[in-house]
Formats: sequence, C-alpha cells, structure tokens
Amino acid sequence: MQRLVILLLLGSLSAAAQEPLSSERPSFSSSPLSLGRGLWQIEGGFQFSRFDSDADGYTLPLLLLRYGAGERAEIQFSWAGYSRFDVGPRDVDGITDAGIGVKWQLSDDGATTPIGLFAGLSLPIGGSDFSSDEVDPSVGLFWAHEGRVSLFGTVLFSDSGNDTTLANAVGINLPLAESCRGCGAFVEYVGIHPEDGGPQHSLGAGFAWLYADELQFDVNLGLGLNDRAADGYLGFGAAYRF
Repeated sequence: MQRLVILLLLGSLSAAAQEPLSSERPSFSSSPLSLGRGLWQIEGGFQFSRFDSDADGYTLPLLLLRYGAGERAEIQFSWAGYSRFDVGPRDVDGITDAGIGVKWQLSDDGATTPIGLFAGLSLPIGGSDFSSDEVDPSVGLFWAHEGRVSLFGTVLFSDSGNDTTLANAVGINLPLAESCRGCGAFVEYVGIHPEDGGPQHSLGAGFAWLYADELQFDVNLGLGLNDRAADGYLGFGAAYRF
C-alpha cells in the first residue's frame, strides 16, 4: 500500500513527532499499543539459534510491516523470511510462511495498564519444510503495566494443521541509568505449549536503543530452560517508523 497524497504524509510526520516509538521487538511479547493513524513502521532482524542436537539455525529478515489504520487499530504483515538449519552433514533451508493480522488497542493512550487484542492468519507461501500448507488462524492478548514495577506479557493461541499451541510470556522492564537516554532493557520468560508434544520453556533478555525519534536498534539473547527448547539464541535488529 502507498500513501498517495502529501497531506496524509504530513499528517503522519506530525503524529510521529508526538508519539514515542513503540516496537514489537526484540521481546517475544508484543506491544499492546497501536500505531497512530496513517503511520507506517517496519521492523526486522536476524536470529541465530543453537539446539542440543548440535544443530544451528539462522533466520532473517524477521520482517514485520505495520500500518496505523485507525485511531486504535493497525494492520500487520509478517514474514520470518529465510531459515536454515545445519544438522550434522545435512542442511535444511527454505522460505517460511507469511502472516497478516489486525491489532486493536483497547485502552486509552496513557493508561496505566494498556491492553491490546490480535487476530491473524498465516499465508502458506513457505517451502515444504517450513509450511503447514494451510491458512492457520491465531488470536492473542497483549498487556503491560506501568507502576513501581514495569511488567508486560502476551497470551497467544495458534492453530496449525489441527494442532493448537498456547504461547505465554511475562517480562519485566529493567531500570537503567538516566544517562542512557532512549535505552531500555528487559528480562522475559516464554512458554510454548503445543497440543501434541511437551512444553518448551526459555528465558530471554534484550536491550533497545532509540537512536533517533523514528529509529530503534536492539539486541536480544535467550537460554532454554528444558530439553525441548533451543539451547540458546542470539539476535539483533531494528525498527523504523515513517
């Protein structure tokens, strides 16, 4: 989609100047806040994962394109992109499925506990090793809380090939020195609970730096807490609003 008139572009730039950038990355949890009307935001990055079977995984560009479609609603297009797994002498690589979705911000701007809802569908464009070959639905709830302790979390249900998966996460934002303006850090627990198979538990952490009003850089890492989860992962990326 393209913005076709200069007035809309100017309106977006004015709104961007008034609202702080809110990114979906680098945490597993998503922000409950939606983009302002007419704003665009593109997010992406790279992730490396290590598994206990001595397999390494690489994924990029982890693309997320967001558009503020209304006062408290945004449209999203997501695509993890290209993934490769090196498993001993065998390599598995290919394109992943994409997704489209809508996020609604239920709470007022400036609420102490903002809440958002998400509904989406996967698009079966991926390769044979990375696709369900079906259009799969997902629904989620995102929340945050600003108080003496700053918390956030996600509950996400997804269906793939008649296999339902529950993903839940809860994290805490870490206080940083005032001299680090535009910096943020967090620690987050993530649990993945597929209907067929045991749960995966992991602990992640990340750091984000607001380089400019419309540009954020980030880095994140994680550690598996049980045998079913990846041993660890490391990633980095950026978010840009325009």
